[in-house]
Amino acid sequence: MKKTKTKQFDLDKLAKQHERRMKECNGDLMTYLKKYNRHSIEFTYTNEQLPKREGKKVLNSYTFYNEDNCISHMCLIEEFISLVMKEENKRWGYKETDQELIDRIINPIKDRLSGIYDTYQEEEN
Repeated sequence: MKKTKTKQFDLDKLAKQHERRMKECNGDLMTYLKKYNRHSIEFTYTNEQLPKREGKKVLNSYTFYNEDNCISHMCLIEEFISLVMKEENKRWGYKETDQELIDRIINPIKDRLSGIYDTYQEEEN
């Protein structure tokens, strides 16, 4: 049987690396975060009729200096796209779009922006 190596983290080594990097940034946390703690979200468009290299275009990219903040934004965007793509919500963007449809899309997003996460559970599950 072949043995597999597992990567072990050396906390002393990580601490020394962090200390070296902080010195490099003159002890300034924001400079450190901008240089070493970057997390990005990219929005891409893919034309699947073309080879991947030609058919993929990055529409926008946003960088965060805190992983939790990046994940929170990503989840909000994912929820918005999921709401817009639900079969019962697909007829938006027309002058005759009814308010009920708009509310089905917007109200859960408003709640998330207000810090309310326990609404619309029946619809989400």
